[in-house]
Amino acid sequence: MTFLIDANGILNVNARDERTGREHSIDVKPSYGLTDDEIERMLEEAIDLGEQDLEERLLIAARNDAEQILGALQKQLGEFGTLVNLEERARIEETVERLEAARKGTDRELIANLVEELNQVTTPFAERIMDGAIKLALEKRSVEEVS
Repeated sequence: MTFLIDANGILNVNARDERTGREHSIDVKPSYGLTDDEIERMLEEAIDLGEQDLEERLLIAARNDAEQILGALQKQLGEFGTLVNLEERARIEETVERLEAARKGTDRELIANLVEELNQVTTPFAERIMDGAIKLALEKRSVEEVS
């Protein structure tokens, strides 16, 4: 968001939505009856609304990240659930429950922290999936070389 006041006292406000790339602008021209205090108040409100909009977009992004990791985890557990022991599954499920609850709230930092925690808790599981895939690929290669 940019604010410029030209030589004629006209305030030019430009904003670009980073997600869609769409730009919007507005010119605020001095008019009779507006005091400097009223103009300053309007500028402060515009800045506050811009900050609020940014926070809302960051919250939406955090929620989307959470939804993405939860969906991927659910898929991997469905396909490779036998690679997870009971203790590990309990830690995963506990973290998933906390993340799902946080995703419904408005604390984007908590959501981001829980996404990171879930990444850490599931890293050994992901490594076992990758090890299995590599082993399978090597076994297929060996069979093809023998044939």
